[in-house]
Amino acid sequence: MAEIGEIKEWRDEQGRRHIRIEGWFRVYPAVRQNRATRWGPRGGSAERYNASRALIRAAVALALKELRMQPFGPVRLGFASSFVLCRDKMLGERRRRSVETVDLSNLEKALEDAMIGVLYPDDRWIFARGPGHKQGGPTDRFTVEVWEL
Repeated sequence: MAEIGEIKEWRDEQGRRHIRIEGWFRVYPAVRQNRATRWGPRGGSAERYNASRALIRAAVALALKELRMQPFGPVRLGFASSFVLCRDKMLGERRRRSVETVDLSNLEKALEDAMIGVLYPDDRWIFARGPGHKQGGPTDRFTVEVWEL
């Protein structure tokens, strides 16, 4: 299953805009793009990361367009994300690592990169991070929240 779930937009007491997106996708951690990650003995991690990022970006862009939600402009933003990771096969592939060994910051970076050009113009506008977490579960899922500072 790979789809965007609920998307919520609201303003807090100070009038700052928030957007929360839930999705059922396998997020592959961000990797350094070099020959080893593409064609090395454990190769393919860069391709999986790039494909995952493109799939999430396209799905979020389509969902935001259908809801007529505008992306954030060039303003200071906060970013928080959480992940549920499934070790079972999904799309014919079993996760190579357990939930405990997947680096949370690399998952966050992958999701942050997927939102560039869709939810905000560039990740350089992210000035604050909210708490994030990862846990095991029956299906892969993520939640991301972006807000104006």
